[in-house]
Amino acid sequence: MGVALLLLQFAASWVSLYVFMLQALSIAGCGGRCDYALAEASHRTQLWGSLLLLIAATVAVVWLWLCRKPTWRAPVIGIGAVVLLTIATCIGMDIATPTL
Repeated sequence: MGVALLLLQFAASWVSLYVFMLQALSIAGCGGRCDYALAEASHRTQLWGSLLLLIAATVAVVWLWLCRKPTWRAPVIGIGAVVLLTIATCIGMDIATPTL
């Protein structure tokens, strides 16, 4: 169960990166009013945060499996964290790219 949920978390991470990249396309229409530092920070946070959450969930699943405990909790928490991370970074990108 834990491995299947890890694969689901991996897919959720890729989907979140895709959603964030679509959000980041708004930087093309800001006409010099963008906060490029915040946009870059949001991008890096999304990329590295998703990766670190996946690594942490994988380590937690292995640890829980070795301790003979249910392994489903770690990926479920990881998926929730990826969703929250995506919401936060998309809000950061909205702030960085003001529109008319």
